[in-house]
Amino acid sequence: MMDALPLFFDFTEEQKNCFSKELYDIMITLTVPDENDEVYICGNQPELAQWDPAAIRMDKVSANQRQVKMKIHSPAQIKFTRGDWDTQGAIAGNDGYENLIIYPDKDNDIHLEILEWLDQED
Repeated sequence: MMDALPLFFDFTEEQKNCFSKELYDIMITLTVPDENDEVYICGNQPELAQWDPAAIRMDKVSANQRQVKMKIHSPAQIKFTRGDWDTQGAIAGNDGYENLIIYPDKDNDIHLEILEWLDQED
């Protein structure tokens, strides 16, 4: 275990160098299957809560739309959950429950849709 720690910290430092120095304003609007869905966003950088699935709650802007405005580095890997990893969402146009990678390079409005939640798969 102790041998793995230096490798982890080297990887973490290397990952930081892969991000743009700039922060980009983005607005993400997410369509969800159920009007009662409480949705969170997380991802691979401090601005995205370093993969904490319940840290950044999206605002409910209509019955089936959630929204968040934030500043992030490019590229960003993101996921949506309903508060924990057992409830992550499958994003339309993405491969199942894989991380979605976005490449903001200016102010961006991003529109996405959750097809289903992991705990509610057909």
